[in-house]
Amino acid sequence: MAKKGFILTKFPLISFTVVFAFGIYAASFLHFNVLRLSALCCFVFLTALSLSIYVDRRDRLKTTILIFSIFIFSLSINSFRSSNVNSEIACMLNADFRSELIVKKLYNRNSMSQSAIVVDLVSKKKYLSSFPIDDSSSIKRGDTFYVIGRISDLTNIEIPNRFNFTDYLKRNGIYKQLHLNNYFKTENNDITSISIARTIERKIENSKLSEESMGMIKALVLGQKDDISKNTLKSFSDSGIMHLLALSGLHIGILTWLLSFLLRPFLVLKKGEIYRSAIIVILLWSYAYLTGFSSSILRATVMFSVFTIANGLKRGSNVYNSIAVSALILLIINPNNLFEVGFQLSFTAVIGIVWMFPMLESLWMPRNRIGKYFWGLVLVSIVAQVATLALSLFYFHKFSGLFLLANIIEIPLVSALLVLSYLFIILLTIGFPFIFIAEGIDFLVDLIRNVSEFISSFKSLVFDYLYLESIEVVVLYVLIIVSLLAIQTKRVKYIFSILFLIITLQVMMIISNYNKYSKSELMIVGGKYPDIILREGNNYFTSRDVKESKFHNYVIANDLSSTDSLLPKLFYSQNMLYWQLDKLSSSNPIGERHCIIVGNDSKANPRRLINEFSNFVILTAYSQSITKDRWEYYCSKESINVYCANDSIFVNNSSFALKNDI
Repeated sequence: MAKKGFILTKFPLISFTVVFAFGIYAASFLHFNVLRLSALCCFVFLTALSLSIYVDRRDRLKTTILIFSIFIFSLSINSFRSSNVNSEIACMLNADFRSELIVKKLYNRNSMSQSAIVVDLVSKKKYLSSFPIDDSSSIKRGDTFYVIGRISDLTNIEIPNRFNFTDYLKRNGIYKQLHLNNYFKTENNDITSISIARTIERKIENSKLSEESMGMIKALVLGQKDDISKNTLKSFSDSGIMHLLALSGLHIGILTWLLSFLLRPFLVLKKGEIYRSAIIVILLWSYAYLTGFSSSILRATVMFSVFTIANGLKRGSNVYNSIAVSALILLIINPNNLFEVGFQLSFTAVIGIVWMFPMLESLWMPRNRIGKYFWGLVLVSIVAQVATLALSLFYFHKFSGLFLLANIIEIPLVSALLVLSYLFIILLTIGFPFIFIAEGIDFLVDLIRNVSEFISSFKSLVFDYLYLESIEVVVLYVLIIVSLLAIQTKRVKYIFSILFLIITLQVMMIISNYNKYSKSELMIVGGKYPDIILREGNNYFTSRDVKESKFHNYVIANDLSSTDSLLPKLFYSQNMLYWQLDKLSSSNPIGERHCIIVGNDSKANPRRLINEFSNFVILTAYSQSITKDRWEYYCSKESINVYCANDSIFVNNSSFALKNDI
């Protein structure tokens, strides 16, 4: 009987990937001296290696040494990378900036502007910028501009329970913000991928497709969702099938299948499988290049390339090792992939499918082929949803009870649409007739839209405002894993572990809710259009619609209920009145202890508004101006404190400890 091997030697690739990822995570919040880390790594490795001759189980020791060395190596290179970022030579802030830029990525568009990531074509540095709303409708990825503006540091506003966009940008190599004073569009055809994508986009727009079909094809093939209507996007989101519109594993999987089918004639050749696999991998990476190497496409392309190469070489490989290789390659390319939501969801879903699908499939299997297909679709949808449930709640605070029905119906339709779209674009490119395919695409797009809108109309099955803390996510995943082990092994010890984890999760939620309901605080995010929220226990007042507020996630996370204020622009908390001035404010009617909140639209005279009951003043939109100077002057005469919340978060908690974090 073969001797049982050490677990690290059984699955080395998985172990190496996990340890490398842990090193990236540790380096993200711990600061180490890189030279000392490297010296420690060498010392431990050489010492342990020299002592290994005195140890009976040398394979275990050597493997453990290797694992530890990988961890130190990951920690060192990522600490070194972070130190290089922090010591980057700063550009001249607030100085004139003139250069030619290209738009690499567009972000959410609001009522005033369109945010975008732009790259300097000369220095190759990336910046966050913003285009006025009048012009942003015509701005697309790949557009080039000659700009005149100024550069400033990114504004870091840390709002409780809200996604930190500044940290996200810094992890992606963006450390400065570009303010545009003037710009004009230029023609730059040096970027081949953009040029090819533009050519395909123009051919789609010049075809006889409907507007909805053009928008859907651009999303499915080129990854551009700008032309899809908001109603369609919302119906996909509420149905739990938003992933079908994002370029991801489904799309690359279908493309791989289509290429495998079209290249079957190569199998008659000697070593035809190798040739076919090589051509498929080359075409997959060409497609990834065409779409701009977006994170989701890069993940899927790496993963399917690994599987295709293994299949072409006819190497019997463990599927978990293939997944580990894919993850390791992506983390080596860009360690910040570890913190990407898409990376976490993709690999969690794939691991869940690989582990849980065979377990559930063994319970029952239909005899006919059609039944097997739809039963497999049901199982894949369930296991993918279970695997990603905790992360989805943590990041998106929403769960759709319609996901199963929507996936069963929509995945075959979207798959058929994808195949038709690829064929349609190929025919467009070579100039063959395409009228019947265009009609088929229009029919499928209308059917997909109507089905998603019908399914999403059952609002009672869409659960919003769900929130999990990070520690609760970990406990929930441990609970899922232990439950699956209990089903797989049928051991009693796992049943007791499940009960313990359920009780732990409930206790954590009770403690969390108790801490939430005991808070009382006022928070203001300053700027031209300030956000104000006043919290009393589990109730809150806000100055604007909470769905449009920066405190939306804060309200969800703390399970707060809306309460009307005493009067418009007047809030009460902890024996203190908070009065938000508006354009009509001309005199102070308040005869109690109060705070005056001065917004950007207020032109009132501070001398008339400050009285003996005024406790302090908060300026929400003035950094340097005559208005700010006037308020500070009159407040100083009356010995009243002034706090400026411009581009920062102002917090006033129950103990009235004031702080201004920039």
